[in-house]
Amino acid sequence: MRAITKEDLLKRGQELPRLLLPLITEAEFAEVLGNTPYIQRIREEGLERGLEQGREEGREEGLVQGLHNAIELGLELKFGPTGLALLPEIKQITTVTSLKAIQQALKTALTLAEIRQCYRPQR
Repeated sequence: MRAITKEDLLKRGQELPRLLLPLITEAEFAEVLGNTPYIQRIREEGLERGLEQGREEGREEGLVQGLHNAIELGLELKFGPTGLALLPEIKQITTVTSLKAIQQALKTALTLAEIRQCYRPQR
C-alpha cells in the first residue's frame, strides 16, 4: 500500500496550511500522518470498500458471462446454427435483467423474431 503524500492531501482538499508544508519533509509528513489511528482507519475502510466493489463487479461479470453461455446453448439447441446468428447482438447486452428476459423467452419462443423482441422491441 502506498503512503499518503502531501500532494494526495492537497488534491483531496484536506490541505495543511500552505505555510507548514515547506517546513517538513515528505518522509516526516508520511511518518506523522501515516501513523495516526484516524488515517489507518480511513485506509482500512477504503481498502474494504474497494475489495467489496471488486467482488461485486466480479459477481456481476460472472453472471453476465453465465447468461451469455446459457443463451448461446439455448439458441443452438432450439434454432441450430441459424439461432447462433443472434449471438453477436446478444453478446453486446450486459444487463442481467435483459439477459434473463432473453433466457426466459427461449423457453417459449417459436421464432428468432420473438427472441429479438426481448432486446430490440418494435417501435
